[in-house]
Amino acid sequence: MILPEYLSTRFFLPKSKLSLLKEWPNSFWIITACNPYSSGDRSNDERNNLALKKDLEALSSWLEPIICTSDDGGHDPEPSFAVNDLTHNQIQELADKYKQNAVFLIESDLLSVISCTEKTSQAAGKFFEKVKPIVNDT
Repeated sequence: MILPEYLSTRFFLPKSKLSLLKEWPNSFWIITACNPYSSGDRSNDERNNLALKKDLEALSSWLEPIICTSDDGGHDPEPSFAVNDLTHNQIQELADKYKQNAVFLIESDLLSVISCTEKTSQAAGKFFEKVKPIVNDT
């Protein structure tokens, strides 16, 4: 399902990592294991994301932590991962495993929200314009 908040998602990185964005792969995914199926249950977020990180490390040599939240603040921040070299089937399997409604695909700075439950996608603008520094990052 593609919730409206997904289309207005903002991505947060430490200030020290913002300048490295230009070195990121041309094509990559962003996925989380937080808030399964938008249930509101955040009690296992940390454990689920640690398991997701291990799964991603086994599949890709490039992995970057990133925080995702909606522009209006209506969606709690979710620790997530940017990862490349995964096929659509691999990311779908992980989304199913961690009960995610959607993942993000970035190709040449174009951001798309990919529904994992309806098998649809929707353009959501330019990725680099939606990346912000983490406030109070030291």
